[in-house]
Amino acid sequence: MDPLDWLIAQETVREILETLAPGQLVVAALRMEGLSNEQIADLLGITHQAVNSRMVKARRRLARELPELAVMIEGRRRYTWEQRGQNGGNGGGVELDGEL
Repeated sequence: MDPLDWLIAQETVREILETLAPGQLVVAALRMEGLSNEQIADLLGITHQAVNSRMVKARRRLARELPELAVMIEGRRRYTWEQRGQNGGNGGGVELDGEL
């Protein structure tokens, strides 16, 4: 990837992340740093359920805009919508084993 393409990609990711609500962005950033949901809840002083809710909303938003970014937050490989259709998937949250 040449430097200009890299810069454009970085700007695109930044713009997409800025569309998240502040609470979703903080939780997503901490998750990308490798913290567990329990650690995030303790750090932010919120419930585990609140962390889960924010993560679900952030992943849904990111998956619509840039599926690769949603996968980074999840930490697991997931089928893309195209792969689900090709493999006879039902469109549900089918996961593949293995960490990224």
